[in-house]
This record gives sequence, structure tokens and C-alpha cells, in this order.
Amino acid sequence: MKSFLTVSVALLVATAAFGAPSTSRTIPNQGPAGSVPGSSAPDGPADVLIASSINGGTFTNLAPNYAAALTAAGAASVTQITDGATLPFSFPVPFTSTQFGTVVILTNDNWWGNSSTTQPEAGCSLQDETRIAAYMDTGGHMLFSGQDYLFARGNGAGFPQIYLGISGYTGDVNFGDTDITYTGTAGGAMAGRSGALTINGAPCWTAANQFFTDDVSSFGATLVNFNSQPQNVNGQAGTSWDVGAYRTVFTSLELACTSSTTQFNGDVAAIYNYLRGSQTSVEPKTWGEIKSMFSER
Repeated sequence: MKSFLTVSVALLVATAAFGAPSTSRTIPNQGPAGSVPGSSAPDGPADVLIASSINGGTFTNLAPNYAAALTAAGAASVTQITDGATLPFSFPVPFTSTQFGTVVILTNDNWWGNSSTTQPEAGCSLQDETRIAAYMDTGGHMLFSGQDYLFARGNGAGFPQIYLGISGYTGDVNFGDTDITYTGTAGGAMAGRSGALTINGAPCWTAANQFFTDDVSSFGATLVNFNSQPQNVNGQAGTSWDVGAYRTVFTSLELACTSSTTQFNGDVAAIYNYLRGSQTSVEPKTWGEIKSMFSER
């Protein structure tokens, strides 16, 4: 069993490399998938681009669920891409906020990634982060949902700080729980919302995984407080990060893990409205202020 990991801005410790990963965090298999290509989106424009990390079909693809919810929330056009087995995303060219007003990054139940010696380009890789960062610098808006993103990455330095607003995290605080209730935090993108999630309900997960939720702290506003069962663990699962130059919502809690379409659609609509600026801005900051936060780190 993996021990808990606490990461802060001052303490950036990489997770030890592990061998050939299994499909599930708890159930081993024969190792990584083959060289299966991902899918590429047509060049823009589109209201929303969803990039879903499934490693060539090894992990669950929640992109169709998000596409339906975003369409219900008012997105006129949504396009989707997936990654190949151990390959980065094939993002469109050009990839700017002019072509795609909002991007949605989903790591689903994919826990392979940069901290692995055998799967360094799995999940949302360092190459992917570079492309996403360039997009965000054009004035982008991003929803990033990844319960295992920080675990797979191995640390919270750089991209998670600057573009997701994560000031620190404790990994996997519920470690394999199956049921979660949550409430949106005041001032965040999901303020006023609440709901319940279950790992045994559609659509999560196809690879026999459970919840491995990170307790996240934010440089700005937060997202949701949660209680996880059967361990009765409490935590805070995300950020609402508005720096003026761009706007991000990060969640370590997979909101799609529910059979309630109404609940999920409402959550996605609240986040989408926040990203587009339909909700009051939270702690706006200039780009100069953001750069100065990390200039001496």
C-alpha cells in the first residue's frame, strides 16, 4: 500500500520511481499496453476542447460525459482528443484561446505518468504541460480533473503551482474509499453546490479502481470540501484560480462518478460559467504578480 505523501511549495519531493504499472491502483496485471495511438482533434475553432488521458484505451474515457454536460451548459461546439499508450496528447495547431475558448483536461483513473521509469509520457505528461501552458498564456480557460495527476507526476512544482493554483497537497487521503459527499466552498467555482459520488455507480471506473482523492490547498480560492466513506476522511479537493491572464479550476475529485446526470451537469455548468467569467471573479491577480510568486523558488 502506498504511503501518504504531503507536498508543499517549500518541500518538493519526487515520488520514487516504480516499475511496470498495473491498470488498477489495487489490482495488478501484466504491465503496460502496447503502442496504441491516440486521437487528434480537427483544427479549431471550437468552444471547448477536451483532452482525455486513457493511454490508448487502457483507462476509462469520461470525455463523452463532459462533452454532453458542457453542451447542456451552453457550449456551442465541443471537440475531443485522447492520448495513445505512453504518448503525449496530439494537440491541434494552432492551439490558442482564439481557437478554443476553454480546455478540459481529464486524467480519469489513469495513474501512470512522469514519476514512472517505464511510462514517463503517460497521463498528462511534461510535454503536455508545456503545450497547455502555452495555450493558457494566450488567455485560456481550463478545467483540469485528475484524481491521480499529482501522484503520477510525482511532485507539485511548476505547472501545478503556476497554472492550477495548487500551493500544496496531501496525496490519497481516502485511499480506496467508494463513497463521497461534497459541498462547494464559499468564493469558489462551485459555491452553493453539493452532491454525492460513488465509485460503484456509472460511469466510474472500468479498471476496478476506487477513489484516491488528494487534499489540496490553493493560492487563491478553493473548490469543494468533501467527506469520504467508509474511512470517514475529510478534505478539500480543488482550486478556483483566477490570475487575470487566465482562469483555471482544478479538482482531485472526479465529479463524473455519479449516476445523477442532473447533479453532474449542474456542477459542470457552474465551473464552465466561472471559467467564462459569468460568475464574479475570485482574487484576480496580474501576470506580474503571479511570476513574482515563483521568481525566488
